[in-house]
Amino acid sequence: MDDDYFKVVVPAAGTLTIYSTGSRDTLGNLATFNIIQPEDDDAAGLTNFGISHPVTAQTYYIRVKAYSPTGLGSYHLETSFRATGTDDYANFPGEGTGVFTIS
Repeated sequence: MDDDYFKVVVPAAGTLTIYSTGSRDTLGNLATFNIIQPEDDDAAGLTNFGISHPVTAQTYYIRVKAYSPTGLGSYHLETSFRATGTDDYANFPGEGTGVFTIS
């Protein structure tokens, strides 16, 4: 079974949302050194995982794997981050943008 790992550097506290799209039936986890978000299977659709989790400024790891050991197909990993606290749109609280690095 093939596990794929992605490193995400979050610059501030906020909410990190990750999900898969595509034809491959996937499972996903969000972790630091220990898994902090239980494995998710189908929150983003019939064959795709989805996780939305509060985070702090640190490095996280996303693990994506096939639901079945013989599962074939491709997937895309989608991510978004919304910082909490002060934003850059004073007239629209909570609508500020955050920048983070994924590798």
